[in-house]
Amino acid sequence: MRFFFVTVIASLVLVACGGDGDSADPTASEAATSTTTTTSSTTTTTEAVVGTGGLVVTYDGEACAYSGPDRATLDDGISLTFVNESEDLLFVTLRHIPLDRIDELEQLVGTDFDHSAETDIPPTIIVQINGRGEDTTSAFVAVPGTYVVDCTLLDDANVRIHTWWPAALEVTP
Repeated sequence: MRFFFVTVIASLVLVACGGDGDSADPTASEAATSTTTTTSSTTTTTEAVVGTGGLVVTYDGEACAYSGPDRATLDDGISLTFVNESEDLLFVTLRHIPLDRIDELEQLVGTDFDHSAETDIPPTIIVQINGRGEDTTSAFVAVPGTYVVDCTLLDDANVRIHTWWPAALEVTP
């Protein structure tokens, strides 16, 4: 968990120190941020426009769907956007599959299953919304490898009960 916060803080520092504001066109290695607040709710969305890292997960009340790239590099900032179209409590994460478990866990990509501690890999990026709404978290990943997009449903007692792994992201150096 500390690694996640260090990654997010480092990303925010990079964004904050990104220049004097005279740049009109961000490149693949620079982050440009914008903040939009909707008037119908308290949702704030922050988008990082960096490389190919725009990952979007949408929960429609029955399943999680993914849209976005299947490849990125360590130089790409990863933006993970979660759109919850239901009142259910969920969170979305990007999780690095350990190399020694790739054969075991990669076969679960594209499926959904009852939550299990066996598939509980520490998150690299996390986005959680309480009920309907949309939010985005952005960060740079630290190591190359296979990352799974994870969407997890919680019950009323905040216990994880069901998981979707709609896609994987291959991150190269």
